[in-house]
Amino acid sequence: MTGKKTAAQLDREIAQTLAKGPAVTISVHEDEDEETGEQRYTISDDGGEFDDVEEESAPDVQGDIDERREHYRAMGKKVALDVPEGRGWR
Repeated sequence: MTGKKTAAQLDREIAQTLAKGPAVTISVHEDEDEETGEQRYTISDDGGEFDDVEEESAPDVQGDIDERREHYRAMGKKVALDVPEGRGWR
């Protein structure tokens, strides 16, 4: 007969199972506003926890990337980035 698992044991097992899953990919897509010529960036991910966000400045993009990365890592997920080169986003 097996004993009941504690909440902490279940939490660890869930975290381990989630960590084994595929990495969440955070993506940034670059577009130019046809009317103004300004660069706009759309941040999205395939983790299902956030809505897509459109930003106008590069520092805001990094902040959105950091927020999503921190959230998914706290869930035990691996995170991958798909961002345009040369912008310095990490």
